[in-house]
Parts: sequence; structure tokens; C-alpha cells
Amino acid sequence: MSYVCVGEVIPAQPDAELDRGRIPVSRGVSSLQRPRQVSSFVRQLGACMILSRVVYELFDHEVEWLAAHPNPDAVELGRQLHLELEGNSHVFVAWTWFPSGDDFYVAFAPTSFCTGNPDGVVDASDWPLWSGLIGQEIELAYMDESTKQVLEVRGGNSKALCCSFGRGMWHIDSLHVCGRLPE
Repeated sequence: MSYVCVGEVIPAQPDAELDRGRIPVSRGVSSLQRPRQVSSFVRQLGACMILSRVVYELFDHEVEWLAAHPNPDAVELGRQLHLELEGNSHVFVAWTWFPSGDDFYVAFAPTSFCTGNPDGVVDASDWPLWSGLIGQEIELAYMDESTKQVLEVRGGNSKALCCSFGRGMWHIDSLHVCGRLPE
């Protein structure tokens, strides 16, 4: 199965909706867009979003934890999730601050949220949480657009959740990656 993007991607422009306007988004047109309430970045690149690889970008303590807990059902990332797409496109998912600066939420962008290299990386593409999404056209959508606490990554019959949840609390500076909502 192949997908075709129509339209031209023009240079990145700031989007005030995402991370205080500091995250560049590409603007383009797609023949396979779905009428969903999602960020402009996903609306414009939706048809090109065939997931090819899932990478957890980690801090040192997360590398140690994952070494002791291989292939967990859920992971808390302090850094970011990196989704590699066919056609050499990327989606980065991380926790960040709302423009008001008083709350955290899950955000995504075509460029990294972090400066410098990660302390470690783990390819999670073969893990049960992600394996059903590899090779699928994926869609990213917030469960509740007003709070942006849970971002669904779904494709085919599979999904993964990226939540601003950690240490048993919502609205926190951690990205909880899982298959079902945390309690």
C-alpha cells in the first residue's frame, strides 16, 4: 500500500499554539486528511505519517531503569519520544509548558524539543506497544483538546498513549508512554 501527499511543503513557520510559538511547523496539503480537531502540524502532514521506527530518547537514569525493566508496558520519559516516519520525516513528542507557564501538557513537533544529544536511545519499534503501529499510517489526536494531557498515536487497530502524567499525578513534567490510561 502506498500513500501520496499532494501539495508543497513550504519552509517552517512558528505556530503560537505550540510551545509559546517556538516550535516550527511545516505547512502542506494532503489528500488523505481526516476532519479531526488536531494541531495544524498533523492536519498538514497526516497522509505522510507512515510510522517506520519508534525511539525513546533518554536521560542516564532512564537508561538504567530500562536496562533493569526490558520491554515494559509503560515508560516515563523525562526527555522525549521520537517517531520516525517514511520519507525521512520526524515527530517528536514531549511534555512542555502551556503559554501561561503555569501548567504542563503533551506537545509534538517536527523538530526536537531538546538541545544536545540524549544520554541513551532505545529502539522500541518491536515492543508490543508499538509493533502494531509500525508500517501503519498513524494519526495523532488529543483525547481532550482543551487540556492536551493525553495524545493518542493510532493506526490500524493499534494505539499508544502519551500522557502528561508522572509520580501518580496529571499535569506533570513527565511523558508517560503506555497502552492504557494511567491510574
